[in-house]
Amino acid sequence: MEISSDLIKGDSFRVARLSVQIEAAGGVLNNSTVAKCIEGTFSYIYEFNTDSGRKKLVTKNEYLVGIISEDVTHRVYYNGETKTYLLYSFEKFDNNDKPVYGTRVLGKSYKEMRQALKSMFPNREEWNLCDPRIALNKNEKPA
Repeated sequence: MEISSDLIKGDSFRVARLSVQIEAAGGVLNNSTVAKCIEGTFSYIYEFNTDSGRKKLVTKNEYLVGIISEDVTHRVYYNGETKTYLLYSFEKFDNNDKPVYGTRVLGKSYKEMRQALKSMFPNREEWNLCDPRIALNKNEKPA
């Protein structure tokens, strides 16, 4: 997490849940926390109370496309900054008991990502993947 006065750049939710990130900044996720979507991204700004006043946390511009449970748990994310699909595969816990993930680029398009996954998991039939373009359009307010 990167902290600059009252604006905090959040970590990936793979690394830390929202409540943990807010607590690390001295706040509590509760009914006084205000969330606002950043238009055209997957990021949100969460504004919350701390002992030193209100602070804001900006979430990473990423979207969880799906989870694949095989020999280990794999998570497919879309990075809204780089416009890239990535596969994060759990490898181990580090000395501080934090998960360590291997990362693999799956492509720049939904089609490339699906083809890459099918070649990696040829026997898999059910995917349950979400297209981030559809999710992004749901965030848009009606005219």
